[in-house]
Amino acid sequence: MFWLIITLIAYFLLAVVYLIDRHLLIKSIPDPKLYTIYVSLLVLLIIFLAPFTNFYLPSFALLMLCFLAGIIFTFGLYFLYKGVQLFEASRIIPTVGALGPIFTIVLTYFL
Repeated sequence: MFWLIITLIAYFLLAVVYLIDRHLLIKSIPDPKLYTIYVSLLVLLIIFLAPFTNFYLPSFALLMLCFLAGIIFTFGLYFLYKGVQLFEASRIIPTVGALGPIFTIVLTYFL
């Protein structure tokens, strides 16, 4: 039953994060493009932490696929933040969470 406690804590923390995102998008940073750039730059800082891990340089094709995934992730963040800014977070976040497995199944079928 310990997994249930961990799951509930994780969902609670996600709810807090999305409420903070909503507050920032309405009060402090009203432009979702700017907020997306801030978040993407923070994610980009992970590259500087990579040498301190068990890191290896992948092949060029895989590296390009990773960059493409990062670009798509950034566009996805923009649309997520735009939705959170315009609508209630309690409606947007479950929708995005439900679309993830659907897109995974579709992409698995075609790839």
